[in-house]
Amino acid sequence: MAEYLAFNIAEKVSKLIKIAYQEISLAWDVHRDLEKLHKTLTTIKAVLLDAELKQVHDNQLRVWLQELKDACYDAEDVLDEFEILALKKQLLKQRTIGKKKSEAIGRDEEKRRIVKMLSQDDPADEEEIPVLPIVGVGVVKAIKAGKGSDGDLGSMNLEKLQKALLVCLNAKKYLLVLDDVWNEDRRKWVELKQLFAGGAVGSKIVVTTRSSQVAKITGISTPLHLEALPYEKSLSLFLKFAFKKGEEKQRPNLVDIGEGIVKKCEGVPLVVKTLGSMLFSKTSEQEWKLVRDSETWELMEKDNETVSVLKLSYDQLSPPLKQCFAYCSLFPKDVVF
Repeated sequence: MAEYLAFNIAEKVSKLIKIAYQEISLAWDVHRDLEKLHKTLTTIKAVLLDAELKQVHDNQLRVWLQELKDACYDAEDVLDEFEILALKKQLLKQRTIGKKKSEAIGRDEEKRRIVKMLSQDDPADEEEIPVLPIVGVGVVKAIKAGKGSDGDLGSMNLEKLQKALLVCLNAKKYLLVLDDVWNEDRRKWVELKQLFAGGAVGSKIVVTTRSSQVAKITGISTPLHLEALPYEKSLSLFLKFAFKKGEEKQRPNLVDIGEGIVKKCEGVPLVVKTLGSMLFSKTSEQEWKLVRDSETWELMEKDNETVSVLKLSYDQLSPPLKQCFAYCSLFPKDVVF
């Protein structure tokens, strides 16, 4: 047992040394201490096997091995904590430093229109905060049915929230983005909008939704409708997610099948990205044809529900991942642990 623990700890130390060298912000003493610990464990491993064999006839050695085992457990706990902290630091750096600029394939014109609308000066007598509704393609009835609680302000203390917002926004110009809004009750929208009335002239609100009714009740300007992507743009988006850069040139057979898949996506970016990502690790024509020729496409044409096609990605999951997916569905939307 002690031998196993020592080997396990040695592996952890080796991994942590690599992590430490990657983290230039770690103190040099940490590198040195890890190297020293690694050398010590190497020495311990060299004698452990012999000690394990001799402990049967040596009580003192047996006691020493028990103490070593306890020390190994403590060392393993410390190293686990160190590894978790190091990995968290790496993850934080990935999120905040060197983040790639996101690309919006096929939406250049829409981007220009949005920037133009947001940059326009408001009339001096404008009393209401300008709201720009952006309506996306692919209204999903099945998803919409589960959005009934969105925007429900009944459980919130509106008085406290309003006071906090007034202090935060008082005489300040702001841009508020409400993403994926489904609430179609105008009374609740008016109630919510009043909370943002303390901003300075020039403040604006952007609402993104897949419901034309939401756009109608929230916007005082003409909604911006994001039309379906053209086939060429859809194909570019699909290839970006389905292959590594330049790999599509080496697999023309899969590209041919992919073109058939893209045609069935009807320009819905969510479907294109989802299926492209799903096929990224698949290299056989049979797997790609299985997606292209799936009967699920007929459900999309019949019911006009994007969620039917997204089920294709679920069907490709392994049984354990399907269980994980089902487990995640038990948690309420936007739950925070």
